Amino acid sequence: MSYIPFLHLFVGVVGPVLFGLAIDRSCLLWEKKCDGSTGACLYYDNHQMAWLLFAVCAGCKVLNIVCGLIIEIEKLRGLINRSMVGPLPVLA
Repeated sequence: MSYIPFLHLFVGVVGPVLFGLAIDRSCLLWEKKCDGSTGACLYYDNHQMAWLLFAVCAGCKVLNIVCGLIIEIEKLRGLINRSMVGPLPVLA
């Protein structure tokens, strides 16, 4: 079984949650409903929202670079290990 569907599920859930948290954290004034609960945001701090969204994007980019480097290192390690053993046998 492949891990790709789980990866898609993880990315599809985490991304919107992180962006939603960044947007909610920049809210200055929340709507108050009659039952006492909070509704939608009425006023945002645009400067804080810009920095939070930048931080989410930059964090995702750094994570992407780190994962790419790990993959490349593992590929090189596998090639080096194979070259020490000798050529791969050819199956007829």
